[in-house]
Amino acid sequence: MLTEGGATYGWTQMELGVASLLGQAFHLLSPLVAFIYLLLQMTELDMGEWQKESAEMGIGNLRDFHPRSWIHRSLYHSLNNKLKPVFRNTDFL
Repeated sequence: MLTEGGATYGWTQMELGVASLLGQAFHLLSPLVAFIYLLLQMTELDMGEWQKESAEMGIGNLRDFHPRSWIHRSLYHSLNNKLKPVFRNTDFL
């Protein structure tokens, strides 16, 4: 379902997979996740402080995955698919 919807907007399967993984890094920082309030109360931490510290770890994931997505997009879209026959196996990206 994700692949079909993403293809409509020009996204590749790899880009959708990377976006899905990035969402996993940040979704627990939301104030809508109930266990966070229990955790913060037990540790006597401030929500803002906890989010800042946790976001740094999430940004580490973003740094790891984002360049791969950017390289993939530039190879296949910015160069008008000229390199597509050369780089058939994109596992290394």
